[in-house]
Amino acid sequence: MSEYRNRILSLFKILYEQTDENNKLKEKDITALLEQQGLKCDRRSFYDDRDALIATGVDIKKDGGYYIASRDFNLSEIKFLVDYIASSETLTIRQSENLKDKLLSLLSLSQREILNNQFYMNNNIKNSFDTDIMSVINELVHAIHNQKQINFRYRKNNTNKLYVFSPYALVSNNQRYYVIGYNHYAKEIYNLKVEKINELKITNNKAAPIGEVSDYDDVLDVADYLIKTYNMYSGVPAKVKLRFKGIIYDEIKKHFENVKIKDLPKKMEDKFIEAEIEASVSDGFISFMLSMRDNIKIIEPEWVVEKIKNQAKMISDMYN
Repeated sequence: MSEYRNRILSLFKILYEQTDENNKLKEKDITALLEQQGLKCDRRSFYDDRDALIATGVDIKKDGGYYIASRDFNLSEIKFLVDYIASSETLTIRQSENLKDKLLSLLSLSQREILNNQFYMNNNIKNSFDTDIMSVINELVHAIHNQKQINFRYRKNNTNKLYVFSPYALVSNNQRYYVIGYNHYAKEIYNLKVEKINELKITNNKAAPIGEVSDYDDVLDVADYLIKTYNMYSGVPAKVKLRFKGIIYDEIKKHFENVKIKDLPKKMEDKFIEAEIEASVSDGFISFMLSMRDNIKIIEPEWVVEKIKNQAKMISDMYN
């Protein structure tokens, strides 16, 4: 029984690591690899082991040779995931490499080599804090699920400040990972970067109900919240009137809710459109407006116009 178990596990490992739709092994090649490991395998044994693996759900196909035809993740899906990991500013270089290697282990050796050769990571954007991110995320997930209050320290401006916090959601935004929750000291909803959290402890205290500390009823509407606090900054709620070129219409819709437009032209790419939006006026809001260059102009309220002017002047003065 021990030899049979070792043989069938070795067969699975050979097929999983060395085969895919572009790399196949003939029966004689597989039996030779098994024999190199000291495992005897005649034709009947091979067929029995192959059928046993298929019966457990392993997708083994034969087309000029045997190969694993499908996996939990295919090459393109793993490519997408490892590229996202590479661009994450929350993870350190080491954490990104470890996660990448775990994901690549789901592919064949040939596929791993392909993606390793195409893997690029900008080390300059990576988090430098030596924090066990996955442990922090694990604790936050359980605290949110069990509706528990948490205590932790948060690194900011050379300090490591203590927080008492009721967490409501974990979200990814602009290559960073945030926890949204109620800060019991400041008595406000905060967005905090997960990589700066350390010494986290889940308490026995119940988290503050979201309906008692915000305008939401029973649960946090994450999509609504992120739109209102664009770029993860708190700001002053305002109704803003603006004119913008139709070419950036999709960007406006993506970042702001309740975009009210009187007349939407059919061919609008080069035409200016007047609209009213509900926005949280913050540093992130100002930066977004300036990033749209001459494709957008704030009309009112005047205090928002002044903020835009002042920021643009500061940039211009710096270069002059």
